[in-house]
Amino acid sequence: MPSLTTAMKYHSKSATPDNVTGDMYFSDANSENIVIANDPIIMDTVILFNPDEKETWFFLPGVIGVIIMQVAGWVLFDLPSPTAHALLFVLAPIYVAVMISLGLLISLISKTQQQTMFIAIFIIVPSMLLSGFIFPLDAIPNSIKPLSYAILFTYFVEIIRGLLIKQTLFSDVQHAFAVLSTCIIIFVIASILNLKKL
Repeated sequence: MPSLTTAMKYHSKSATPDNVTGDMYFSDANSENIVIANDPIIMDTVILFNPDEKETWFFLPGVIGVIIMQVAGWVLFDLPSPTAHALLFVLAPIYVAVMISLGLLISLISKTQQQTMFIAIFIIVPSMLLSGFIFPLDAIPNSIKPLSYAILFTYFVEIIRGLLIKQTLFSDVQHAFAVLSTCIIIFVIASILNLKKL
């Protein structure tokens, strides 16, 4: 009788529950012969955390991941102490408000869900690549660099780097704060005008 590996190689339908017997084995020079039991093995997936897959439950692993990254930054890379985060907690809601107002404006402009998803992808992908989050702004070609400063995430990355790595003061990031605050006003006004048109 051929080995199970040979049968599976040349005859994909040869190994069925009817003809799998106890004398079938794996023929491999680097491993021992493994006898296959008569009863097939059934592998079931068991979700131990959040078995109901509730989205709100994934907040906890996210918080744990952030804490681990912060502690690793303090211990391994000698990042500033937690006291440097106070100003970041004040400025971070500004960026969150910008994204909420932008999302509201996009939802009012878009007529279908597909249009909303397309616009979101059109914003997210350049934000990751051109904001300085992955590649430094100095490495971006000069022809594309003006586009980087048109991306809102660029200014939030500037705030994060300035406060957490360079330990700068608010006066050093007030330009980014002013840009984000202005965008909130613009997006909210545009959303109100589009809402009145509905």
